[in-house]
Amino acid sequence: MAKTKTETHGADARAAGRIVDAHVHIIPPERMAGLMRWIHRAFPGHPVPADIDCEGALADIEAGGARRFFNMAYPLTPDETDALNRFNFELTRKLPQAVGWGSLHPENPDRAGITRRCLSEQGFIGMKFHPFVQKFSIFDQRMTPVYETLSEMKRPLIIHTGFDEFYRTSMPARDVRRLISSYPDMPLVISHMLFPDIGGAFDIMEEFPSALGDLTNVPGALRLLAFSKGLAFHETPEMAALEKRIPAFADRLLFGSDHPAGMGGYGEIYGDFFNIRMAERDRESILRGNAEAIVERYLPGRWD
Repeated sequence: MAKTKTETHGADARAAGRIVDAHVHIIPPERMAGLMRWIHRAFPGHPVPADIDCEGALADIEAGGARRFFNMAYPLTPDETDALNRFNFELTRKLPQAVGWGSLHPENPDRAGITRRCLSEQGFIGMKFHPFVQKFSIFDQRMTPVYETLSEMKRPLIIHTGFDEFYRTSMPARDVRRLISSYPDMPLVISHMLFPDIGGAFDIMEEFPSALGDLTNVPGALRLLAFSKGLAFHETPEMAALEKRIPAFADRLLFGSDHPAGMGGYGEIYGDFFNIRMAERDRESILRGNAEAIVERYLPGRWD
């Protein structure tokens, strides 16, 4: 029986049917178990059950009002790459509401070939990497064939940024800017908006029109930041800066849950998002329209 279900909140009713969850990790059982052990060690009392499985995570997504989602799975070791991409391919073939992002490990041979297969044969939108967890620099020369292939095919890259203190490493805004400058034909999604340097992420988006921002985990992190300062949700300068800049970039922002490893239960995550003050048209774009436009651009007809 599937292990589920996280607590839901009133945001579910407001969001029902209006969400494309742009950041989900449905992964094989052994990886899911390892991920949740890590989450519960880092965040004791995390509301997503430690024994949640793929079916339970999918049930949470559906109950939370997400009718479609982006699924991401990245290997921790080179021998995982083929099986993990195959898992994601089979998942997205079985679930029409899901689209996948490919990945690989820097130690894999023929990284250009893997990238090309992910995009051409397996129907993924682009490639996703977590340099902190996968333990490589974004300037690692082994990644050059990946970036060159994405540039040649004009396909996007999602790269984890932010939460440097938690991961005990660093990827400052200048590094992300340098990567985009080096590969202008490779649209880059700035996952987690360089948190807490959200302003730095917006500055990059202002400089490079092809760059997109992913607000995943940002609202929850801002809630915890406010709590740590003894302030209400909207009283921090970081929240004020976010709300001020959203209107100029609302057509290039995404949001997702990071489920099952996000900043709380599924409903809580979207409750935090709905607490950010913004125009309703901007909210619709970030929750749904921008993600659907990405799919239509790179996988036309997939969600018709």
